[in-house]
Amino acid sequence: PELVARRHRRPAPGALRQRRGLRRHARPGRRHERQPGRTRRRVRAALDRPRPPLEPAGARRRGRLQRGQPGEVRSVTGRGRAVPRAAQRAFTLLEIMIVIGVILTLMTLVLGVGSALLRNAEKSQVESAMAIMESALNEYEAQLGRQMTFNGAWNAGGTQQLFPPGINPGTGDALFDVRDAGTPPAPANGANAPIMWAARARGAGVFAVNLLRQLESVRPILAGISPGLLRPEPNAPDYPARNIGGTGATLYVPSAKQTAGPRDSSRSEFVDPWSNRIAFVFPGRAYRFGSEQPGSLPDADGTVRTPYENVFGVCTNRRICLVSAGADGLFGLPGEITPAAQDTVTARAISAADNIYLYPLDPPQ
Repeated sequence: PELVARRHRRPAPGALRQRRGLRRHARPGRRHERQPGRTRRRVRAALDRPRPPLEPAGARRRGRLQRGQPGEVRSVTGRGRAVPRAAQRAFTLLEIMIVIGVILTLMTLVLGVGSALLRNAEKSQVESAMAIMESALNEYEAQLGRQMTFNGAWNAGGTQQLFPPGINPGTGDALFDVRDAGTPPAPANGANAPIMWAARARGAGVFAVNLLRQLESVRPILAGISPGLLRPEPNAPDYPARNIGGTGATLYVPSAKQTAGPRDSSRSEFVDPWSNRIAFVFPGRAYRFGSEQPGSLPDADGTVRTPYENVFGVCTNRRICLVSAGADGLFGLPGEITPAAQDTVTARAISAADNIYLYPLDPPQ
């Protein structure tokens, strides 16, 4: 039979719109027609969500990122796993060594500054104590109306004591406040002579201090010295004491009115913060023209030169000088240091660099 193409009649626009409307309400169970899709809802929610504030470049976020926030720049490992780039950054050996070097440098600076401050504090403590001791000496001389005398004023050769004319040396000890009996005799020469004179000068301070304590007006002045510097003399059996080299150091008999023997714990000694006795360098007695040894000349203050002044320096204006050996305990005298392969002059200069003086002494000529 013959096929005949027939054309259906197009429905009217109103009827089609009405038909579609009826279809939408007639079949409400279809999901894709009832609400928008999931992807569309996510996009719409992302657009409606407020954007986070901008952060400076290089800033890191702490904690877990919230959903929807842009994450940090990530890198992909060889296995395809995303790893934060910050987790891959590590210190190199060079950076670690630089940090360690900076720390060691800072520690060295701190220790150096601390040591310098400690040394300055100890030096100031010694100088303050020396000034108080000089005030006590001045008070003693003001009460007695004369200077404190010390029979260590030997002649230039240091071989004998010189007493005023007409005074018997055997009974003239009462003329001196502090007496060096010279038993055994003090060395005139030799390598150990300066050490022996230094030991005697240190011992002279012990008896000078106890002589000052006998005056009631001087005791309040001495009370201003720290108890760690003006302390009781240790009662040790090795009297006389031993010097730095280990050999016996003759201090001297305290006085003709006292008895030599073991150290008495009731006496006091004047020491520095390093527990070393402070040496008392007494000026010589007045120079007597026509009665001195041939060739001897007076010092600038009109006194004779003593062996103690030849060791430490010449006193000025007849003032007693106090000398501390410093932290190393060495005055820088010949015989204290005997290095085998070292310049002794340099070693002595280094040892004497930290000495502390009540006032500068003139170098002996």
